[in-house]
Amino acid sequence: MTLASELRRVLAIGATGTTGGLLCRELIGRGVPVTAASRTGCGTAGARSVQFDWNSPATYERAVAGAEAVYLIAPTGEPAPEAVMRPFLRYAANKKVRGTRRRAGFRQSA
Repeated sequence: MTLASELRRVLAIGATGTTGGLLCRELIGRGVPVTAASRTGCGTAGARSVQFDWNSPATYERAVAGAEAVYLIAPTGEPAPEAVMRPFLRYAANKKVRGTRRRAGFRQSA
């Protein structure tokens, strides 16, 4: 059994970007349900699309609904992306989202 086959849903933040889009298509191809989150709310075919904005906590709840894992890329153009990401990461941790993927590293949440 692989990690992909064990996941109920993966939230992909930045789903319309290069790596986010590739990940969405790969997971969907493996039968993993995906929530594709982007600023516009446009997503990938076969995924549940939601609007997401790092600076708008009102978008967090719908994005994490049902997600067990999160793939994310730091927001572009931010001089201190960690400060922008921290509120969402806390929210996701409080909702018991199992893991996060940030750039090239994988870290399992406590």
